[in-house]
Amino acid sequence: PSRGLGDVYKRQSIDNATVTFYDTNDTDTLLYVQDITIEVDNIVVNNTTLRNRLPVIFSNYEAEADSIFLKVSPYENLTVGDFKLKNEKAKIKNLHLSTKFSKVKHTKILTKERDHFNVALKQIEINTIDFGFNNRRFFAKSSLIKLSEIGATIYRNKLVADDQTIKPLYSKMLRDLPIDITIDSVLIKNSAITYQEKVKQDQPPGTIYFDNFNASLNNVSNTYAEGTNTTINVNSQFMKTAPLSVDWTFDVTNQQDKFTFKADVGMLPAKEMNTFTKPNMLVELEGEAEKTYFSIYGNSTQSNIDMRIDYKNFKVNLLKDNGKQEKKLLSGILNIFVKKDSGENENQFNEGSATVTPDRTKSFFNYVWVNISAGLKDCLL
Repeated sequence: PSRGLGDVYKRQSIDNATVTFYDTNDTDTLLYVQDITIEVDNIVVNNTTLRNRLPVIFSNYEAEADSIFLKVSPYENLTVGDFKLKNEKAKIKNLHLSTKFSKVKHTKILTKERDHFNVALKQIEINTIDFGFNNRRFFAKSSLIKLSEIGATIYRNKLVADDQTIKPLYSKMLRDLPIDITIDSVLIKNSAITYQEKVKQDQPPGTIYFDNFNASLNNVSNTYAEGTNTTINVNSQFMKTAPLSVDWTFDVTNQQDKFTFKADVGMLPAKEMNTFTKPNMLVELEGEAEKTYFSIYGNSTQSNIDMRIDYKNFKVNLLKDNGKQEKKLLSGILNIFVKKDSGENENQFNEGSATVTPDRTKSFFNYVWVNISAGLKDCLL
């Protein structure tokens, strides 16, 4: 150390250490880090720095570890295969977030709905990292976060009691964070998401697939001035066949949580939706949706959807409780009211619109689904 304005340390390091934190007892591990090395240069500690929330000043810092285990909650664990932090850049490899119970056991111990996770991520890169305190409020910044090759399966058992807490929209969630966060861009590359939802006891879960999933998110922040939109653009393959693109925008500063959610879906054989509609709704679909466009304009209390769809030979078959046999009489009556085609000519669209009030105890994506369902009813019936 050098004495003067305070204690100055040219370099401090911890080499090849193993760190373990326990939760409530010495057998329940909260955090385990293997072979961690940390180096911090030009550390200054003096009477001025000690008055700050972060009581030191330093220049460069580096850290790396071979493996990390973190107990995220009583239900989920997080593991990391490799971690490196240097020159304000971080690289994390082989991240795995998973529910530590089987789906059956998870369901038995839950008192209200909670997703069952199995999420693997090959690599995360974080650039231009900055953090600290501003007027005693913690801030974190990054110019770019890149997530590569996510493979995620998310399962929800709807037979478990509903979680009746209010689910705020993402704009409010960002706005109400207890820290200041500024992320200029987030990129998600070459990923796949499978969502499963079990609705009926004697049926398997319904499944929705998003493959070749790529997304860019800009202005993920609660520090920008009013009028700066957070934008989310997604390109993916939906249900293993249909190209899907989404443009989603909102302004975090808007107290009404206004948003715009636009999407277009390429050719989708209706039968591809049966992996979801048959077990969950006892509905089998036939025909083809050649092209679908919809735009949702909404806020936290109400939304409007405009939809255009070009489809052919559409038919709805209602199924008996076993999910196999058709209710022929009821299906026949229903299909009297369903428009079989969107028009006699090619590229002729049916148009529909609807107004929707969200169930605020449900997620934003439930809000989107209710809008789509209302728009389809107006287009098809």
